Amino acid sequence: MVLTVGVLGVAGAGVVYWRARLAGINPPAIPSAPGPTGLTGASATGAAAPMTVATLLQYPVGQIPVPDAVAWVPAQNAARVMQDQGQGQGLFNLAHHPVGYYGPSEDNAQRAAAYLWDLGVDPCPPALYADLQAASQATGVPLPLLLAVAFTESTFLRDGTAANAGVVSSAGDVGLMQVGPQAAQQVGLSWAAVQQSSATNALAGAKYLAYLAGLHHVPVGSTDYALWAPVLSAYGEGAAAAATIANAGTAVFVAQSTPAAAVVTQQATNRAAAPTAYQTPAAVTCTTAVAHLSVAGAVKTVTSRVCSNGTRQVQSIT
Repeated sequence: MVLTVGVLGVAGAGVVYWRARLAGINPPAIPSAPGPTGLTGASATGAAAPMTVATLLQYPVGQIPVPDAVAWVPAQNAARVMQDQGQGQGLFNLAHHPVGYYGPSEDNAQRAAAYLWDLGVDPCPPALYADLQAASQATGVPLPLLLAVAFTESTFLRDGTAANAGVVSSAGDVGLMQVGPQAAQQVGLSWAAVQQSSATNALAGAKYLAYLAGLHHVPVGSTDYALWAPVLSAYGEGAAAAATIANAGTAVFVAQSTPAAAVVTQQATNRAAAPTAYQTPAAVTCTTAVAHLSVAGAVKTVTSRVCSNGTRQVQSIT
C-alpha cells in the first residue's frame, strides 16, 4: 500500500543525527521564490496555530493571517524553494538527511527544509493529526504507529499540500493511509468516503491495521513496534516497514509530528526567532568622519562615510 510517487525512502536512518547536523550548520540564505503557487492545504486559524508547509504555500507571501505574517516572508520563500526543487520529497526527510544525500539538484531544497525545521514548521497539518488521533482512540492502535504509517504511506498527504483523493498509488490505494477498496470493504467503510475524507481514510487504515494485528496475534495496543513487522508487511509496506517501525519508536519523530508540541515551541521561541528583517527596516543614517593619520612621516587626511548600520566606506585619502 506504499505510495511509490513521493515516498521518501528510509526516513528513520537520518533521525539519529538531525539535531547534531542542524546545530552545527547554518544553512545559506534561501533565495527569493515566485509568488503564490495555487496550492491549498491546512490554513492558519490564528497566532497559536502551528505553521505548516501547507499554510506557508497556501497564502501570498507576507499575507498569512497571523499577526506576525511579514516576519514569515523568508519562511514562505523557503517553502516554495523546497516545493519547487525537492523532487517530490517532503519536509521531514529533506531536513533529516545531510545536504547532498539526494544529490546536487536537491541541495537547495534540503537547506530550505532545514531552515523551516529550525523555525518549528510542522510537517503534519493539525487537521490530519486530529484525524489520526481520533482513529487511534476508536481502534486502540497506538497513535505513534498511525503517525509513522501515515508518513510512510503519503508523507502526511505530502505535508498537507494534497487532497486526500489526490494521493493515489499505482495500485489504486488512496489517501492519508493509502487504503484500497478491498481494505475499505473488509473494515465496513464506504469506499467513496475513504477516498474523499482524510478522517474516514485514517479510520479505515487504523481498523485494517487492527484487523491484521488480530490475524498475526499482535496485541492491538502494543507499543513494542517490532512486533508489528508482519502486520505492516501485510498492510503492504514491504521494505518500508522498517522505517515505519523506527519512526514510531523514535521520540523525535513523534514529538515533531505533534502539532500541540509545535504550538508550544513556536510561541515560546520560534516566532521570536523568525527573521524580521523584512518587517520594519530601520532608517539608516550616515555621517562623514575625518581622520588624520601619520604615514611614513607624512600626514594623510582620510575621509570616510560611517552609517548607523555599522558600515564604513573610505571616500578619499589626501
